Amino acid sequence: MREVVKTLLAGLAGAARGIIILTIGCVLVTSLAPAVVSLANRGTIDLDAFSPRVAQSSSKSAQVHVDGSPTEQAAVREAIDKLAWPVDTSAFKVKVVPRDQLPPGAAGMYTYPSSVVYISAEVVNEPTRYYMSHVLAHEIGHMIDWTHLDDNARSEFLQLRGYDPSASWTDQSTPWEARPEEDFAEVFAALDAPSSPALIQTSAGRIENPKAMRKLIDRFQDSPKQVPNLTAASALVSPVLSSAETIINDDGPMLRTLLILAIIYATACAMRAMREVRPRKSRANRRMHPPRPLAT
Repeated sequence: MREVVKTLLAGLAGAARGIIILTIGCVLVTSLAPAVVSLANRGTIDLDAFSPRVAQSSSKSAQVHVDGSPTEQAAVREAIDKLAWPVDTSAFKVKVVPRDQLPPGAAGMYTYPSSVVYISAEVVNEPTRYYMSHVLAHEIGHMIDWTHLDDNARSEFLQLRGYDPSASWTDQSTPWEARPEEDFAEVFAALDAPSSPALIQTSAGRIENPKAMRKLIDRFQDSPKQVPNLTAASALVSPVLSSAETIINDDGPMLRTLLILAIIYATACAMRAMREVRPRKSRANRRMHPPRPLAT
């Protein structure tokens, strides 16, 4: 009976080790994507890429006028609350529209002086909504450009991004990816929505001087929300919890599949641990009771 109990305990210990290893692997895999995006967009790995900010004591996004279904309104307001920079909620309104009402290939659009941010319903209703915060921040970047930037600020941006100082800011004859006004919106989005997996799409590429760029943009609005110093463990766990919440809320079948795979893996680890216990006992028994010599 004692041997059976020891074998079962070894199996439980093996299953526990398997669950721990599986959890660590999920944490590392989940954390890899935001780290790669942060490197690609900013040239560094910031804690902002994992957790852009802590929850604010009071949400201002409820004050934003949002046209869309209740689910779309909630998604837009959640994305606004996750942005790194504060936003004047009275300065604009958001409309969720079918993609065919936007310019070809566009996921969003900002109009001035009406100050309306249009976002494709396809982006808002995508289950993970990973790209929505980037699109929203991109259009808010256009709003900051139209309502706050002056010629000196634009000249400074052109210099920081390596453009020709005489380049036209809004030349519609150049490709979208080469326009400074679109590059500013992309840079703003990369800094304002650091947890989004969307890469900078303009031809200037990643931000080589993120501190100088933040300082430039910060002059034209309130101070960015401060991110507390997070421990390495909390920085790694944050994206896992976010992914788990998405899976639970939006993808029940995927959650069931992951649970089944976790059970199978833990069972395999338990069986392996139980098999490893038995040979050791057998060898121990052989040492205690050596075989008798054959009679001659």
